Amino acid sequence: MPPEPFVVAEATGQKRLVLCASYAAAAAGVAQGQTVALAQASVPGLTVLEADREADAASLARLAVWALRYTPLVAPDGRDGLVLDTTGADHLAGGEAALLSDLLTRLRKAKLSVRGALSSSHTLSWALARFGTGTDGPGRIVPPGGEEEAAAPLPVAALGMTPAQGSALRRLGLDRIGEVAAAPRSSLALRFGPDLTGRLDRLHARMPEPLTPIEAPELIRARLRLAEPIAHQAGIEAALERLTDELCAALVRRGLGVRILDLHYRRVDGEVQILRARAAASSRDPIHLRRLFKESLETIDPGFGIERLDLVAVRTGRLEARQRVTGEENPPPLEPLIDRIGARVGPGHVYRVAPTEADLPERSCRRTGPLAAPAILVWDRGPRPALLIEPPEPVEVLALLPDHPPRRFTWRGCQHQVTRADGPECMMAEWWRADEEVALTRDYYRVETQAGGRYWLFRARDEAAGTASWFVHGVFA
Repeated sequence: MPPEPFVVAEATGQKRLVLCASYAAAAAGVAQGQTVALAQASVPGLTVLEADREADAASLARLAVWALRYTPLVAPDGRDGLVLDTTGADHLAGGEAALLSDLLTRLRKAKLSVRGALSSSHTLSWALARFGTGTDGPGRIVPPGGEEEAAAPLPVAALGMTPAQGSALRRLGLDRIGEVAAAPRSSLALRFGPDLTGRLDRLHARMPEPLTPIEAPELIRARLRLAEPIAHQAGIEAALERLTDELCAALVRRGLGVRILDLHYRRVDGEVQILRARAAASSRDPIHLRRLFKESLETIDPGFGIERLDLVAVRTGRLEARQRVTGEENPPPLEPLIDRIGARVGPGHVYRVAPTEADLPERSCRRTGPLAAPAILVWDRGPRPALLIEPPEPVEVLALLPDHPPRRFTWRGCQHQVTRADGPECMMAEWWRADEEVALTRDYYRVETQAGGRYWLFRARDEAAGTASWFVHGVFA
């Protein structure tokens, strides 16, 4: 996205009109529906991007599929919105407020400008999301029965009428929806037709609003119905072998591999339980997929027997081909090893450490996926200890002068006499993160003790308070 002001435009007849404007362009006076020529005249150097309706519709459709995580009833709402019927699904996310907050937070983390509202009326939610003041936190939630009060202060443009009808209402002195609702219905219907009164009824949740939801994409699955319930480990393993062979055959036909796999087993008492397995990379090797469930199969409680099993490919991806060199020794792939370790200790405990550009040692690395490409970062900050102590532990230090290196320090009840010291290496705190870090400074010393130990100590100075404290942050090999 260009940093300078920009607009998205589309040709309408002989004119090119502004469909939407960036925050910078809108602050400079560019408005939706304005001609591109007028916008460029008012904002010199304005960047104009051509609209791509097909790409926008495809992106909105993908977003609607993503939103199925909240409710099975999702549909695109015009060209720039989604409508979700969360009736009966709110409690799965912790309530209406938690669901709406989670939805908007995830979209904003994806760098999308988004507003939302939740009410008993689709039309009211549409109006609040587009014309509301946004003073109700992450999104406006209207309780049942509060539709009229919530809609009253909205402008008449929130009725979704044509610009000519909106201008006619304003000429009558009706600028807000509350004023339109207070006017005689017979006069409104006579002048503007039944569409206006019907819109008001839908806005106030007095009229049902049909929703045509999208169809969820079909998941690749394999199902096995058993003539007789099984309750022993050998039978479950045999059933899993049959399911993985069938599922992998379906994946081969589509040219896909699976990343997340769910095993649903239904007991004779009607209870359904799920085991989940994750792969570090897309795979369709049935033997490898069975190994992912090896540890968790022992946790299955079959009760009085299992009568049905489903193996579902929850997340799939294109299977990348690996080039093998003839006549040379090809190293075995790492994915099976990573998956076996992850199945034992949990997938979140297998990761790669990548460097980041940060002065403070505890922020100089981050966790990435176990198969992520090694980060290429030239960030030479001098020798660093093999063992980093996080968080740093306080020590008592004796120095000849306040600004001198330590001569003796006490750590974990043991006293250490320093024979050599190198430093200080000054590090400034990252002042842009928080106000309390503006005045913080660290002076790091590499010290060697009489016993041969080598430690990384630092003096934390608070320039504003005029205080200093010592900590040990690492141990050198």
